[in-house]
Amino acid sequence: MTYDVFQQIYLKTFYGLKQTDRGDRFPQRRTRSVSAMEMKIREMQNFFGLRETGGLDSSTLSVMRLPRCGVPDVENFGFYPFKPKWKNHNITYKIAKYTPDMSKEDVEKAFHSALKMWREAAPLRFTQVTSGNADIVLTFAQKSKFNIS
Repeated sequence: MTYDVFQQIYLKTFYGLKQTDRGDRFPQRRTRSVSAMEMKIREMQNFFGLRETGGLDSSTLSVMRLPRCGVPDVENFGFYPFKPKWKNHNITYKIAKYTPDMSKEDVEKAFHSALKMWREAAPLRFTQVTSGNADIVLTFAQKSKFNIS
């Protein structure tokens, strides 16, 4: 995979880069596309605290190659007056309801394995709590057709 293709897929997946016609039939679109690409690279660099060049420098490529989940880094928070950003690196979690399909030990082992991936990819610390509020609440439930969440 070329860097150009990798960059397009990455920015589409995590920063909402829109697919555009890259053909020569509409050169003005191609120019806008490059500009949109540069804008999304700058957005990504800003998100990760990198120098905003709009280009694929070594720092940017290093971050792009890190293992990560598939959730976008930015969402459309245009309706919020401030861009929300999670600043807490000490995250609490609790398992509020277990599934009857797995033992408690297997659920906790699977969840700890997932959290380990996050710890390796980001400067996060996870602490399990058994009561009170938690940043992450894991609940196993059956979704009904009326559940809109």
